[in-house]
Amino acid sequence: KNGYCYFPFSLNRFVGSLTSDQQKLDSLSKQEISVMRYILDGKDNNDIAEKMFISNKTVSTYKSRLMEKLECKSLMDLYTFAQRNKIG
Repeated sequence: KNGYCYFPFSLNRFVGSLTSDQQKLDSLSKQEISVMRYILDGKDNNDIAEKMFISNKTVSTYKSRLMEKLECKSLMDLYTFAQRNKIG
C-alpha cells in the first residue's frame, strides 16, 4: 500500500555477513586461483607443487586459504562452488 515492506530486525545481522560468490573469488590471490584450477582438474598436491614450482607445504597453505575464503568445508563444496560459478 505505502511502498514499504517489513524486514524483521532479527535478520539484520545476517544481511551484512552475506558475501557474494564473486566477492569471494575476487579475494583470491593468483596463486590460490591456480591451485584451485589444478584441484578442479583432479591434480594432487604433489602434481600441483611440481607444476607451480613450489613446495608441497606451500600448496597446502594456498589450498587451506582458498577453502577458507570460499567458505568450502570439503572438496565436494569446492566442486559445487566451481560448478555454480562456471569455473573450470
